[in-house]
Amino acid sequence: MSGEQRVTIEAPVLDIDALLGDPEIRIIVCTGAGGVGKTTTAAALAFRAAEQGRRVCVLTIDPARRLAQAMGLTHLDNTPREVAEIGGSGTLHAMMLDMKRTFDEVVEAHSDPERAQAILANPFYQALSSSFAGTQEYMAMEKLGQLRAAADLDGTWDLIVVDTPPSRNALDFL
Repeated sequence: MSGEQRVTIEAPVLDIDALLGDPEIRIIVCTGAGGVGKTTTAAALAFRAAEQGRRVCVLTIDPARRLAQAMGLTHLDNTPREVAEIGGSGTLHAMMLDMKRTFDEVVEAHSDPERAQAILANPFYQALSSSFAGTQEYMAMEKLGQLRAAADLDGTWDLIVVDTPPSRNALDFL
């Protein structure tokens, strides 16, 4: 064994500041199993990007309310809430997916008001919109699409960070 040489290979270092500062990066998705730090990572990335001057919205799809705690907020819902005291030139908003409300928004956006009210009042729709398999993942993509469309339309945000629920298979969301 005295003649063996060890070869050390260094992994490239990820330059997070360069990644967050790149205007071509518009969406970052944090996925993985439970307890690996997705919410903490999403919050840290969002804060750092805002410190660097980005206009950031962080969206949690996880029904556990840990993002609000990580952001120092008492409440999050389907409406973006501004996070105060960023310490940089950017802005930071946080929100939590309300699956039922997002489903209702889709109905309202694609129906005239009278038909939308009839659909929303329908017991079958009410059951379907809150318990159908795959609804959370679909509504998460719908909300992400709404945020991106708003960002493209009025420049509200130039970066969206997504905190997903625990999943062994990221394809549930992606």
